[in-house]
Amino acid sequence: MPKVAPELTDAAVRKLGCGKIQGVGNSSSKKSIGSLCPAYHAVGGVSGLLLCCKPSGARSWVLRTSVYVVRPYGTNGAVF
Repeated sequence: MPKVAPELTDAAVRKLGCGKIQGVGNSSSKKSIGSLCPAYHAVGGVSGLLLCCKPSGARSWVLRTSVYVVRPYGTNGAVF
């Protein structure tokens, strides 16, 4: 079972903003360190429900889920 984030209040959701690029990762990136980038925030209540905050100020809801996941089972029910 995935972890469910604690629910945020209306005021806390309004204060969420976009992220900033950190100095970790591929150094050949074309974006400079400290520039704004989209951020995904778990708002709680529902597992997989995220709020995407973009640098332009736009916000959108994202629901991450899996559809029709097949798990391989052996003849005796053991998982491979």
